[in-house]
Amino acid sequence: MFKITTFALLFVRYNLVNGYDCCIDATTEDDCNAVASGCTYIANDEAAMKLSAGAVCVTPSWIECTVNGNCPPPPPVPPAPSDCIIDTCQNTDDTFNVGFIVDESGSVGPSNYKRTLDYFVKKMINENLNEADLVSFLSFSTGTDDNWGFSSKGGASNTNREGVLHAVEMEKNDFNGGTTCLGNAVQEMIQDYAEDLLSVPAEQRGKKNVLFILTDGIASCMSECGAIRNQLRELEIYTYVVGITNGFSPAAVLCLIEDQMDPSDPRYDEEKTTYHDYILSIPLFEPQYFYSLQMQLRRTVCPPIVFEEEVTDPVVNKLYFILNDGANDMMKNNYLVYVVTLTLLSIGGLVYCFRKKLFSRNNGDQYVPLKDGLHGQYQSV
Repeated sequence: MFKITTFALLFVRYNLVNGYDCCIDATTEDDCNAVASGCTYIANDEAAMKLSAGAVCVTPSWIECTVNGNCPPPPPVPPAPSDCIIDTCQNTDDTFNVGFIVDESGSVGPSNYKRTLDYFVKKMINENLNEADLVSFLSFSTGTDDNWGFSSKGGASNTNREGVLHAVEMEKNDFNGGTTCLGNAVQEMIQDYAEDLLSVPAEQRGKKNVLFILTDGIASCMSECGAIRNQLRELEIYTYVVGITNGFSPAAVLCLIEDQMDPSDPRYDEEKTTYHDYILSIPLFEPQYFYSLQMQLRRTVCPPIVFEEEVTDPVVNKLYFILNDGANDMMKNNYLVYVVTLTLLSIGGLVYCFRKKLFSRNNGDQYVPLKDGLHGQYQSV
């Protein structure tokens, strides 16, 4: 009992074997497999689950030590939370236009601002977006400071991705301070979606719009929030707000996301029905909390890849083609006539065989077919 309790408590964030646990924040098998340091999904392992304090993703060394009893000595320098890396998103079928609005007001401070850019913005871009996604970045306080649009390009390869990463790196040394005038910043970002994004060739744009807002205080400049909310809905921008520290007020930003819980909203997700699904919070500007945040938000911009088994049967392929609007009305009608005729003929054949067998029997014990006659006859022997 002592062993189980001890490891359950240590497992919350740190353990004797691995220092910080990069695996624990993953709650699905896909996310668990994406952690670059190597993790094991144990939801189906009853013995391991009894020892994991509810976690479903663990390090192999945790299993070896806690479950199997083979505990190696701890590493001389335990890995830091900032060393946790998630594999870059491999799903290139689902593409996104992703906006980041980051608070640089006075209450944040220069060091916390740098941490936000390093451990959330840059890691989200590098590890959770794919190469085809477009990014817009905006920092704000009393006014807006730096804006990198969807059409902006830079870096050695002159791409949007490299350009925005360079812009974020430069922004780390340009902290301004001021108030938390979020409303004006969101309105400016909306223009990026409504205008700047349209200057990008259609084939290069993402299929879905997502916006991440990070702030630490009580948002101000929100008198036009109703109009802002309508624009977010009209442009189908899926909006997530992240509050940092206890000074954050969810009530001040609720108006931005409340439409997404309305079934009539095109962004409605039946699995996300409370404001907690769109307004998240972390207690401190620390790498481990930003890492946990990544795990919670990864699927919003990196859905798991769904593999569909290819159907090779020609009849099934043809039927699938027709039922999925791959043919014109005449072809559909002809194919339906063919299917109905074939079905009726099959039924007719079965009925004929049944009737022939039923009415050709007599009281003899054995029957032999006769060759003379169109349909053959039976006689007793």
